Amino acid sequence: MDKFENITKLLKELIDSKVIIPQPINANDFIFRYEDKQLEKALEKHPSIEKKNFLNVLNKEISRYILAIHRDTLEVLIRFTLEDDADQEKIKEQEEELRAKIGIVQKYLINENIINSLKLKISSKNYLLKNLDWELNHKSFDSFHGTLESLKYVTLDLISTTSNADAPFGFFNPFVNSDKHLILNLTLEDVDYLLMELNKIKKVITSEQGPSV
Repeated sequence: MDKFENITKLLKELIDSKVIIPQPINANDFIFRYEDKQLEKALEKHPSIEKKNFLNVLNKEISRYILAIHRDTLEVLIRFTLEDDADQEKIKEQEEELRAKIGIVQKYLINENIINSLKLKISSKNYLLKNLDWELNHKSFDSFHGTLESLKYVTLDLISTTSNADAPFGFFNPFVNSDKHLILNLTLEDVDYLLMELNKIKKVITSEQGPSV
């Protein structure tokens, strides 16, 4: 249990320092975003915590606990997680351990910003950002314009999904989401424009939202 609490406390530190970004996707999906090299550098300061174990706890445990806490489905999660073929004493130990872990997550990670983000994602009637993918491309010929001067551009794939608010236990089934893709070709100027507008948005929403509590 000490190991789980240490990982949870470290996770909070990395969230506060923006090394890890918690992203509620919808009612059934919660993801921790990070840049791999930046995370590795941060974990070097904590040699007792292995990266593989750290990520397993984040993705296989903590994300599910956060969703269950918000959706008030903890009892379902606990019953689903316990081993059916274990004896009663072992089941009791497993349940106590699971409840202790959930309590740790509530203590360190559940705050107003997380709750409000989950509320928005669950109630949204619009499409929600799930992921994005991109690749750098090179174009030297166009059927209409002919030869081009080594044009480099980025193909950006914005992946969106729905709230899935009608599937209260959907986090047990990762295949219930229906994704839509918006694929854009972006020049360097397009990227600069997006950054300019996104920075404006971040300043406004940060000033309105205030710090995490």
